[in-house]
Amino acid sequence: MRASTAVCLTGVTALIVSFVSFAPAVKAARGQSSPSGQTSSQQPAPPGGERKPGPAITFQVPPTPELPNNGLGESDQPQIPGQPWRVRDVNRPRPADVTPGKHFGDAPSDALVLFDGTDLSRWTMSAGRGASPATTPAAGTPTWKVENGYMEVTPGMGSLVSKERFRDFQLHLEFAEPPVPLGASQYRGNSGVIIGGRELQILDNYKNPTYADGYVAAVYGMWPPLSNPSRPPGEWQTLDIAYMAPRYEGDRLVRNAVITVFLNGVMVHDNREIQPSAGRGGAARGVPPGGGAGPPQAAQAARTPASAPAADQPISLMGHPSAIPGNAVRYRNIWVRRVEIEMPTETSPGRGQ
Repeated sequence: MRASTAVCLTGVTALIVSFVSFAPAVKAARGQSSPSGQTSSQQPAPPGGERKPGPAITFQVPPTPELPNNGLGESDQPQIPGQPWRVRDVNRPRPADVTPGKHFGDAPSDALVLFDGTDLSRWTMSAGRGASPATTPAAGTPTWKVENGYMEVTPGMGSLVSKERFRDFQLHLEFAEPPVPLGASQYRGNSGVIIGGRELQILDNYKNPTYADGYVAAVYGMWPPLSNPSRPPGEWQTLDIAYMAPRYEGDRLVRNAVITVFLNGVMVHDNREIQPSAGRGGAARGVPPGGGAGPPQAAQAARTPASAPAADQPISLMGHPSAIPGNAVRYRNIWVRRVEIEMPTETSPGRGQ
């Protein structure tokens, strides 16, 4: 026992000696005098005074060679395949300056705010799904409930449709499922975002499984999300969408729509191609890119007002038959940015002709 005690005390003594040896170094790093009298360049603050600044730091501009057109581009470089522009083209339009929102989810300076928590002035009403002929108001009169900075699906009142129409855009919205889970599968907090006649699913899938292409953020009936990052019922969730509309030559479809989606900051669709849906927003006209058979005849009926195939489309928030009192979805902070997407002028090298 004495031998063990001696070993233990020796270890403790060594630890104390190490700490005492380390302490001056800590004091020196904090700008305090060490036993040897050395101090850091940062002087300690006198009692009740301000800390004296350390030595000034001078920044130098890096050596810069003379640049063509003051660094704004050139005109004699090779042309970029599939584009009308040259590499570093001096004549190419430059990106517009955009001031981002102060906090994550805030609208940037070039956004159109569709709902700021106060009114539905930028929306109109459509019968949509879940509308009751006996209670549906006059066409165009929005009747969803607005309170406490959010709007809520009103049972039996149909869907909201934006007055503005869009082609290529970025959309941000936030939604919350009912705090008390009611129903199961598709009958728990069901709504949707309709773009170009296609539905991006809104659903409470927190510990509530359903069929794969009907999950929250699914391109309904076509593409399941890559994952299910749902938050618990009652918590606010974010949905961010980048959408490129289909391209037509006359009535002939030459390029399908493409969508990228983030749910609660998690990517759930990456540059996903969306095929047209019969009867929705006129998107079924023409033939699919590359020819072949048209869209399937079993596609669902239209849920937004029909438009010419190449026309800009509204954004719709869907009412659903399950939106009974206590099972209705809430929305807030909805904004959209129009974007201009450059399309290739020809097939790029390495891709099919």
